[in-house]
Amino acid sequence: MGKVADHIDHIRKAIGIDHIGLGGDYDGMPSGPVGIEDVSGYPALFAEIARRGYTQPELEKIVSGNILRVLKAVETVAASRKGWSPIETPVVK
Repeated sequence: MGKVADHIDHIRKAIGIDHIGLGGDYDGMPSGPVGIEDVSGYPALFAEIARRGYTQPELEKIVSGNILRVLKAVETVAASRKGWSPIETPVVK
C-alpha cells in the first residue's frame, strides 16, 4: 500500500495532481500490489494519501474528477469531428 502511495506522491510532484487517476480494471493481472489486489483496498489507499496531506479536492480528482474531465474533453473532440471519414493510412515503422 505504501509503495502505491509513494508512486502517487511521485506523479503529483513530477507532473501534478491533474494527471493522476485510478482504474478498477484488474483483468489480465496475475495479482495487484499487496493491500490493493482489487478495488476493495482503495479506501485504505485513500486513507494513506489523505494522511500524507492530500486535500479533499485532490482526492476527488484522483478518484474520479480527472478521468471525467478527460472523457468530457474526448467527447468534445469526437463531436467536433462528426462526419469525418476514418483515417486509414497505415503507420509505417
